[in-house]
This record gives sequence, C-alpha cells and structure tokens, in this order.
Amino acid sequence: MSTKSKRKVYQVTSVHTSGRYDRSLKSLLEGIRGIVARRKVTTISGTEAKGRPTGFMDKVKSGEWDWAHGTATARDAEDDTPFGTKECWLMWRTDTWGRVGKVRSVVMNQRQYRTSSGNLMPKARAHKVMLMHIPSGVVFIWYIVHMPLDNTELRASIWFECCEALAADVAETRLTQPNAHIVIQGDINKNYRQDLERALMETHIARPTKTKQAWKHNVPKTGGTHGPLGLIDGTFTDTDVDDCALLPDDPSSDHRPYRVRLSFTR
Repeated sequence: MSTKSKRKVYQVTSVHTSGRYDRSLKSLLEGIRGIVARRKVTTISGTEAKGRPTGFMDKVKSGEWDWAHGTATARDAEDDTPFGTKECWLMWRTDTWGRVGKVRSVVMNQRQYRTSSGNLMPKARAHKVMLMHIPSGVVFIWYIVHMPLDNTELRASIWFECCEALAADVAETRLTQPNAHIVIQGDINKNYRQDLERALMETHIARPTKTKQAWKHNVPKTGGTHGPLGLIDGTFTDTDVDDCALLPDDPSSDHRPYRVRLSFTR
C-alpha cells in the first residue's frame, strides 16, 4: 500500500479589468465594487490608473481586501519621464492571499516615444507582486502589465523589447523561487483572435516564460475585451487553466473585464 499522501487540488479565480484614464473615478470604483461582490474572486488586476489619486482603492477595500498600486517613477538620470505612471494595480482577498516581500516595478523598455501631442511616454513597467496562497502555502508571483500599442514602427519594436525584459525577469525569479507559480496578466495589446498576433504572444511571451495563454480553448463565441472581436487583454500562467470568460461590460473603460479560473495541486 502506498504511503504517499494524496495531493489536494486548489482553485483560484482572478479578474482583470483594464481601465481607461479619462473615465471617472466613480465609475471605476463602482465597477470594482461589482467585481468584489463576486464571492469566488480572490484577485483583481487593473491598468491605466496613472491619473488616479494616491490611495484611490482605499475607497473600495475593506478588511477583506488589500491592494498595491504600482508606482513607476524615474529610474535614473537618463529617464526624463516627467511623471510616475502608477499604471497598474492588484487587489487580493486577505483570507486567501498574503503578500510576501516588497512590491516591485520591473522596467520593460529603455527606448521611449512621444504621443501625438508631444508628451514623452513613461517607460513600461510590470507591477510585480508576490503573494502566498494561504490555504496551500504556495507562492504566486503576479506580473500586471500594460504593453505598448503597435500603431507605429517604434511602438511595435518596443513591444518586443518589453517581452524580452519580462521573460528575463521571470527566468531570474524562478532561480530564487523555483516552486512559485507565475501569472502574467493585463492589457497585452495583441488580439488573440488574430492568428499572427496570437503566434507573436506564444513566441515572445508564453514560450520564453514557460506559461500558457488562458484564452486557449476558451475563446468566447462573441464579444471581446476591446470591441466586439478584440481579445487584447489576457493571462499567461504556468498553472492549469480551468476556464476563461468575459464578464459583463461596465462604463469605467472601453475595455471589458474578464475572469480566469486557475487550479494547482499541493
């Protein structure tokens, strides 16, 4: 008779909601409150929060939730970005997750570009949060990202630069946290419905980080996270993906939130 103990399967549910910088704070908070009300959701991530006041999420969190807002400030004298972006954020239920160590900001590109109005865009940074899953003791490392658009040649090339830096940080992290699970989540700005862009995400994110795309086998028949067909927000993970599905739209963004259910054993 085997003396090995049976491994237990755990499931966690995460929601991503890409924000919109010019929508009201009230609409954002109302959208997050609606997600928080979903009982099985234990983490929520978001983007485009750079114009929000410090501590804005304190208005929706309670003793049941904690959160971290990624501040992306100038790194050195050569980074003449005029402001910190505070671009990405992550919330988690405190009865399910406990933060481990400090929140990190991973610089993903060195080249920068200007908007049509001439403003210098900050360097893209991944919001890196290490959380321990309390029921299992398993560590998860979350990378919340807002990847650049590819509507100019420079922006398109910077997207690849961001992928390389992200993969390098994941590889380095696995050396010190070999048993941790990796989750990369956010606005990827590549459409999973398009063959070429899906292949680019597979080649430059999934394979180098040894993760899988959560939309695989889960593509909705209709709808998208941006417009009726754009699945440009997504999750990459080395856990099992039980399902990935769109959630009802809300007025806080031109993106639509989605939910992903991940499972793992201990």
